[in-house]
Amino acid sequence: MNGELRQNSNTKYLVYNVERLIEFASSMYTLHPGDIIMTGTPAGVSPVKPGDLLHAYVQGSVKAMSGLQRRTPEAARA
Repeated sequence: MNGELRQNSNTKYLVYNVERLIEFASSMYTLHPGDIIMTGTPAGVSPVKPGDLLHAYVQGSVKAMSGLQRRTPEAARA
């Protein structure tokens, strides 16, 4: 976050293996190529504030960057 590594982990540390997660998710809804199944969080979690810049990637796959903006009360009602 904001150029500082906060979390770094591997799927081998998941409570349930990837196959079991896919099986469970696909029993609830249709999965499509490119879908991402997000699960919990490894150590290093910290608050995210408006203006923070987040970088994330899945090894061998996609990279993403996102900025966090404060929601106005008007936008929350829309």
